[in-house]
Amino acid sequence: MPRDADRTRKRILDAAYGQFRRRGYSRVSMDEIASAARLTKRSLYYHFAKSSKDALLSAVLEAQYRSMSLGRLATAPRARWRP
Repeated sequence: MPRDADRTRKRILDAAYGQFRRRGYSRVSMDEIASAARLTKRSLYYHFAKSSKDALLSAVLEAQYRSMSLGRLATAPRARWRP
């Protein structure tokens, strides 16, 4: 994916996370996520081709898990290597 596509995908994931967190999964539509990401619904579906809201939630949770895991790795004490 080109850089712009990566940034757009991140915008979608961030917008979806914000909407799900504020209003709850069942109260948010794909139209509202597209609007929060400042994209058309068509663009949203381009980046998440043939996806449902369930698949988008899964991608959001995966991205959140990855960012938390990386944060823990960055702050974890480093083990010393001993021969």
